Amino acid sequence: MNFGGSFVFTLEAVRLRFLTYEEGLLTDRCHDLRFTDGRNFLVCERGWGGQGWSFDSVFFVAFSADGKANVSPVLTTDDSTETCGLDAEGEIAGPVRRSAIKSAEFPDLNGDGLADLSITATLGLKRLTKAEREACLKASYDSRAEIMAKVASAREYRIDFVFDGEKFQPTPKSAKTLALFPKPR
Repeated sequence: MNFGGSFVFTLEAVRLRFLTYEEGLLTDRCHDLRFTDGRNFLVCERGWGGQGWSFDSVFFVAFSADGKANVSPVLTTDDSTETCGLDAEGEIAGPVRRSAIKSAEFPDLNGDGLADLSITATLGLKRLTKAEREACLKASYDSRAEIMAKVASAREYRIDFVFDGEKFQPTPKSAKTLALFPKPR
């Protein structure tokens, strides 16, 4: 129903054994990493949108021995440019947010041999004037994004996370930047 899911298997000798199906868990854009104890986990990116909003997120997922997924969010961005600054009832909703995840890389930030994470994301906020809102609302779907890109320019941010063997934590330098974005979900 719109979100898909993931089949989870374990490797026993040279054969795969089915464990479970995790409904809603999308693992098509992931990077395979290891905990210090040798277990595998995934760092994944997904996007979703509806009603003029779009969301990008980076999360990591570890699986228990029975295949149950434990999902931990790392970073979420939200973009409201398609709403032209209006809520579902057509009322002014505050500034338009233009935000997306551009890339996720795995440099070894602290030199411990474990893959750390560096995410590049954009963020721009703009309170629209009446004329800007009207131009946005009159534009076709295809040209609306182009208009909003000019109106709500986005700045690029790099947010670094250190992997402590069990989870990703923002570096002290990146903690303030992370706070500009919505609470990860």
